[in-house]
Amino acid sequence: MSESLTKRPLIRLLLVVCLLAALATALTGSAADPRDVQRRKAEVEQKVAEQKRKFEQTQREIKATHERALTDFAKAHSSGSTLPEAPAFDAASAPPPEECFWAFVTAARNANSMEQVLPYLPDRQQQTLKARQLGYEPKQAAKNVESLRQRNSKLTDENLAHLSSSPFTFMLKWHKGVANSIINVLSVKTEGNKATLIVSTNRSTTINGEYYGYGTADVEMVGEGSSWRLSSFKSSIIVYKEAP
Repeated sequence: MSESLTKRPLIRLLLVVCLLAALATALTGSAADPRDVQRRKAEVEQKVAEQKRKFEQTQREIKATHERALTDFAKAHSSGSTLPEAPAFDAASAPPPEECFWAFVTAARNANSMEQVLPYLPDRQQQTLKARQLGYEPKQAAKNVESLRQRNSKLTDENLAHLSSSPFTFMLKWHKGVANSIINVLSVKTEGNKATLIVSTNRSTTINGEYYGYGTADVEMVGEGSSWRLSSFKSSIIVYKEAP
C-alpha cells in the first residue's frame, strides 16, 4: 500500500471536518433561534464524529491487512530467516533468452494451475508467491469482498471475484493474459545474467475514436541455473494500428 493511498482517507476526513466546522461557525454566528443553532451544532458534531469513526475503521483495516501479510510470510518461512539463494547462473548451458521466453509463453498459455508456470519465474518470486498462497484465507477474503461491495457499488461480481481470488489464481490469470498477448520478439539485449526483450503484443485500445490493435512491451529476464526466467513485463504506452 503506497503512502499516497493511505493518506487519502485522512485528507478526506480533514476536508469534511473543515467544511463542517465552517458550517457550525456560520450557524452559531447567525441570528437564528438559539435552540435551532444548538440542534444544528449537535448534528454537525455528530457528522464529524461519524467521519472520524469511518476514518479510524479504514486505518484499522489497512493495518490489519498489512499485519496479516507479514504474518503469512513469516509462517511460510518459519524454518529459515531468509529466502534461499537463487541458483548460480550457468550461461554456457543456458538456451538463448528468447527461447526461454517462448517456453514460458507456451507453458502459460496451456497452464491449468499456477504450479505449471512457477518454474519459469525467478526463485525469489516463486518463494514469495508460495508464501502468499499458503497464507490465503478464503473466509477472510470473502469478508474483504463484502466490505468492498459496500464501499463501491460500481464493482461488478467479476471484479469482486477477481479481487477475492487466491494469489495463485490471480497470478495465473495475469500470466496467461501476458502470454496470450504476445505476437513476436522484436529485439534481445543481454548483459551478464540480465536480458531485456522488446516484444510486440495484441493489446488494443481506442484513442479519439480510432482503434489501435497493437502495442509493445519490455520483458526483463534473469539468468538462474541453466535457464532464463521471466522477471517482469511492462507494456509500453505507444500503440499501433499495424503490428510492429
